[in-house]
Amino acid sequence: MLRCPVSADAWDDPIWKSLDYASYDPSLFQYSYQSDGKTFTAKAVGDAGCRGEIVTYVMTGTTIRGNPVVEFTEPR
Repeated sequence: MLRCPVSADAWDDPIWKSLDYASYDPSLFQYSYQSDGKTFTAKAVGDAGCRGEIVTYVMTGTTIRGNPVVEFTEPR
């Protein structure tokens, strides 16, 4: 299965450092994370089947009355 090489520089972003997350092994997906401090959106984009079909998984989150609420959307 084809895996994408990972640049060590990709994990130097302050967002990833604040999450204390980094993965240096080749991967099937490329990851992104955005937050305004109240909500977040995390994405994984890739071609897991190596068929030229790019898929995007999205996770969003926020808090409602102090309780975390997370929603996961799979590609269709």
